[in-house]
Formats: sequence, C-alpha cells, structure tokens
Amino acid sequence: MEAAADYFLMLNTVPVSDRHPQLGEPLFTRLVAACVRRATLPADFTTWDDAEEDKDTFTRFREQILADLLDNCYGMMRARYMAEVGAALQGARTWQDAESAVFAVRAV
Repeated sequence: MEAAADYFLMLNTVPVSDRHPQLGEPLFTRLVAACVRRATLPADFTTWDDAEEDKDTFTRFREQILADLLDNCYGMMRARYMAEVGAALQGARTWQDAESAVFAVRAV
C-alpha cells in the first residue's frame, strides 16, 4: 500500500491538465474508498493492549500516509469527496466503519 500511496502523492505534483484522462476523479473516488477501508480498525478491536496490530505502526500509517492521500483526494474531488465519505458513514455497519469515515473527514 505504501508504494501506491507514494505514486498518488507524487501524482499530485502533475497538473490535472497534463494527466492521462483515467487519472481523474473516478480513480480518486475509488482511492477514497480504499483509504477509508485501510483506515478501519480491525472488526474485533477493543483496546490496543488486545490488538494484533501494532498501535504505533497503524497510527503512523493512518495519520501520515492515509491522511495525506485523503487530503489529495479532497483537493481533486472537493464536494464529491464529502459525499463519498458521507455515504461511507451512512453505510457503516460497525463502529469501526463509522470511525474510519469520521477520520476521513478529519483528515481534510
């Protein structure tokens, strides 16, 4: 995931008018969904003491890499970004899903 993140962060340095047409909003819409999924805590998460995932690793990846990616997506999509994240929040089946959608709002 980090290699893909690097690609999308570097893509942000290329003007939209110079990008291939497939590197537009539909791609960023899918990227938002992937980032929100990746930002979601495990389904069985209760505390970091009981988690299989390392807190520092998860938090660093989420707060640095995913937050930057989501900010880039927002820059590309604006209102559509909020609509996508809002839909993720409305469709949340668990508190972890809802929390990751709220994270996506906070990231921008």
